[in-house]
Amino acid sequence: MFSDLMIRSASVPRRTSLRFLRIVLWAVSLNALFGTLFYWAEHEAQPGLSFSDALWWAMVTMTTVGYGDVVAHTWVGRYLIAYPCFLIGIGFLGFVVSELAENIFYRTSRRRKGLMPITQSNHVIICNCPGIQRVSRLITQLRGKETYQQRGIVLITDQFSELPDELAALNVCFVHGQPTTESVLEQANLSQCEGVFILPLASGDPASDAHSFTIGTMVEMISEEVGRPIRTVVDLVDKTNVAMMRRSNVDAILHTQDMNDSLIVQEYLHPGIHHAFDQLITNRKGSHFFIHETKLRDMRVGELQSAMLQQPENFQLVGLVHEGAHYLNPDKQVMLRSGDQLILLAERKEDFERFESSLLSCRPDPT
Repeated sequence: MFSDLMIRSASVPRRTSLRFLRIVLWAVSLNALFGTLFYWAEHEAQPGLSFSDALWWAMVTMTTVGYGDVVAHTWVGRYLIAYPCFLIGIGFLGFVVSELAENIFYRTSRRRKGLMPITQSNHVIICNCPGIQRVSRLITQLRGKETYQQRGIVLITDQFSELPDELAALNVCFVHGQPTTESVLEQANLSQCEGVFILPLASGDPASDAHSFTIGTMVEMISEEVGRPIRTVVDLVDKTNVAMMRRSNVDAILHTQDMNDSLIVQEYLHPGIHHAFDQLITNRKGSHFFIHETKLRDMRVGELQSAMLQQPENFQLVGLVHEGAHYLNPDKQVMLRSGDQLILLAERKEDFERFESSLLSCRPDPT
């Protein structure tokens, strides 16, 4: 079914390509016709005239360039061949220009209205638009990560008929429709995307969670069908729907309202703490949290922290993920085991990866 939808969505650009192919074939045919006629009429009057010269004359005449290096000498060549070549060439050139302009306008209009299929891959899809400003902030944060500055971002929603200027300025592609419709997900090229953000259909409306559950389930089913992992993050309105959302097998479920309330309380208890949170949750400046699946084994947390302090780069170990459980500020005697993940605070994750590689090269292989 998914492949059938892909074929149907590609029909519009295919028809456009065939249309231009016909135009090119007409141009080549007319060029060959007038070149042949010109050679037939002029080759006796101009002994040095070759067939390629005649084709060249036909091309520069039809395109109204008129170099003048080859001209008609006979009455037949001038009035029965050159004249029609002038008139047909001017008309055909105008037709081609109008077709090009019409096609550019048509494609631009359809793209702005979210009617064009997405052909890029490894892009990020945002489902629903609970607010233009919120989506803009999400995209700005994503663009703050260097690897996502040029990455394609696609918004799927039916909440407006044309992409707003604020989002168009962020180089966002638009697909008009409900992300609960398989043909719409196919138009967004879901099978080739990197990941999906599922936002509430309407901010503050708990009924949006059922809509998000449907989207998440469809994304995971399509991911399994095409054999390609798709990272999916869902923002829930009502925290009591977490158990329901887990059944969709999405990768992450967030309840941002709870997070905002917690931050307000923390700011009340520890005035100024929101500045630290602002830096941690933005990709635009300072250090950030990273989760890294470490290759280090049989090494104590305290030993790793001591080794990190000796490095000139700015990174710190602030937590550990062991068997799915997250531990902040773990005990220094805890031993790193296979499958553990490190919660790092760093300016660049690559700095720690280089440090880890150098550390591994100096340690004996425990196996």
